[in-house]
Amino acid sequence: MKKNLSIDGGFCGLMVTTMLASAFGSSAIADQPTVATVQNLIAGDRACYVDIIDVGGVYSTEYADFEICEQDLVGRDVQLTYESGTITAASCQGDPACSETETVMLITQAEIVETPTVGSIHDVIVGDRACDIGFTDETGELWYRQATFEVCDPDLVGDTAQFTYEVTEIAAYACQGEPTCEQTDVVTLITAVEVLSAAETDPSDIGDRSRVQDLPDGNYRYWNATTSDVIVSDETLLTTGGTLFLFRKQDNAINGVFSYVGEEAICVSGQVNGNTVSGTAIQTGQGLSVVSTGESFANFGPSEALSLRRGRRISSEQIRYDSALLNLAELNRINAGTVVPPGGC
Repeated sequence: MKKNLSIDGGFCGLMVTTMLASAFGSSAIADQPTVATVQNLIAGDRACYVDIIDVGGVYSTEYADFEICEQDLVGRDVQLTYESGTITAASCQGDPACSETETVMLITQAEIVETPTVGSIHDVIVGDRACDIGFTDETGELWYRQATFEVCDPDLVGDTAQFTYEVTEIAAYACQGEPTCEQTDVVTLITAVEVLSAAETDPSDIGDRSRVQDLPDGNYRYWNATTSDVIVSDETLLTTGGTLFLFRKQDNAINGVFSYVGEEAICVSGQVNGNTVSGTAIQTGQGLSVVSTGESFANFGPSEALSLRRGRRISSEQIRYDSALLNLAELNRINAGTVVPPGGC
């Protein structure tokens, strides 16, 4: 069973235009999602219609046994079980005397995926619809859960905390960040975080200028090659190659370009904690492919420094990732160079 469920910004499926179009079309094609978040339950004349968003971000409506509509599932993450079943044919158009039938895949069981209420927080990511809190439970399982912006505090990283959840509505993924959009998705959010054990700070780390977090505001470049000379020319970079991150730091905000020298590049924007930048990324160019559309992180190229997920194509030449993690611990600081980093992505 998948446990790292979260639905902030990572959904790349298209919103169905009407409930009826989805209800009478989606269940007859493709494989049905087995893990999803329930948006709505509608007891129809042929079956129970279950509106869901799967972990890849795709909206659909699935047929289910009528008993499923009687369960308290809206806003909950569920594990779905399907079986082939017979229902009244759509051609009957609600006529109770009609004997025509059709065979479809029916949801016969919807098991709620319970999220742990206690965990060790390792990640806090601000999204455009909610905040993501990443934590490990007592068994070591990794989870990402959405939270209200009010509890989105980067200082929680390293703490062990107890979480309180509530089912509520947030701006729909289909709104694509448009502030005037009134569509909503029903989700389960962390609404309160009670710290049980605060992370201990090593006094020797205070003021450690080797951490990106502790750098003064300014422009910087970090390179994965080892060099005895911090002044590296563009010619040397092009000859040697490797990964390079050119960025601007203001307080804990980071905006920059991560690249394979002379090759692929991607703009990264986020907040830095220690040597790790958490945020979003946008890649622009021709012939691009999305490295991860769902909840699993995938490396951007051969380096393990930058991991991406929740990718979606926002134009023919642009891909956005709503979750990006950039670890600069293995990169070395060199001269800032003559190119000015971007002010944002």
